[in-house]
Amino acid sequence: PQLPVFLVEPLAHSTSAPPLPPSIVPLFWRSVVADGLLSTVIPMTGGSAPRILLTGRPGCGKTTVIRRAAELIGLDRCAGFYTEEVRERGRRVGFDVVTLDGRRGPLARAGDRGPRVSRYGVNVSAFERLGVEALEGAWRDGSRLLVVDEIGKMELFSERFIALLERIFDSASPQPLLGTVMERPQPLVDPLRCRPGVEVIQVSLDNREGLPGQLSEILGDYLEQFHPGPR
Repeated sequence: PQLPVFLVEPLAHSTSAPPLPPSIVPLFWRSVVADGLLSTVIPMTGGSAPRILLTGRPGCGKTTVIRRAAELIGLDRCAGFYTEEVRERGRRVGFDVVTLDGRRGPLARAGDRGPRVSRYGVNVSAFERLGVEALEGAWRDGSRLLVVDEIGKMELFSERFIALLERIFDSASPQPLLGTVMERPQPLVDPLRCRPGVEVIQVSLDNREGLPGQLSEILGDYLEQFHPGPR
């Protein structure tokens, strides 16, 4: 069947916006990015589903963007997880992993045992029981948007998660993904950025308000075309 063409009106186009590096121009989606906002998205014949990775400095709003986009698409059409800070008396003491269906568990806590990132001990088993299992279930189902927030240092202690990412990022996969990745180079993450069909978007104060709507339109249209839900 002929693939559809999705056009999203440009927002605040900047003639100074740098072109995408050739290494990340996807086979399926060809995009023009202006100030970090998708302005045109065109499916290319014979490629894979859209895989969009948000990146940026800590605190720039990546998790807020991804959660809002999932809400706009419809949480029943999405599956996966996001991470959330845990604070006590105003001080950060760790992070939780939260699935899109509302389950929550400890990802890391200050001073806990386990693999360490800074002063936090990572609870790999809790992450796999919640975050990884949520993705695995959706992967087997094959009809929902995969949401991964984030592909980061803590999550990458899970070999099960790494193996799942390899399947998700396979170029022949028909399942769309919206995820977040760390801004700094990382040996396990960097190859994923350059996989066919992957679009990397820098989140900033200037574009984070408009991104959820654009992402939800692009990904929602794809789901409707290729994975229509019950009517």
